Amino acid sequence: MEVRSTDDLENAFKAAMKARSGALAVVASPLLDANQERIADLATRNRLPAICDNGEYVKAGALMAYGPNLVDLYRRAATYVDKILKGTKPADLPEERPNQVRAGDQSKDGEADRPNDSAVGIVTGGQGDQVTYWHSCSRRR
Repeated sequence: MEVRSTDDLENAFKAAMKARSGALAVVASPLLDANQERIADLATRNRLPAICDNGEYVKAGALMAYGPNLVDLYRRAATYVDKILKGTKPADLPEERPNQVRAGDQSKDGEADRPNDSAVGIVTGGQGDQVTYWHSCSRRR
């Protein structure tokens, strides 16, 4: 469903329900990210399981999230800025991709918002990628 403004959210959910959608996948977008709580609320009210690109949606009430570890990306961006300020030409810096991906879902056991060490696993695809499973229980409905 296409959403160009916050006014389109309600209509997008109505259209999704009319089309008998079975789930919602929210893609990365500044507009959608600014409306995480509203999207999570609409998904819950319409009984539409939602998977999103970052854990903030889960904290807002969405069912689950899967995406890059944003803290790690920001830390790596700061490293790039530091290198540039120290004289490295941006063209000389290597292209990097996220090496930590987080998956999270709504917990049924009432634990706090934190990584669950018992569910941490390492997935390697030749690049040393890491997947961390975590869950959240805030705002259960």
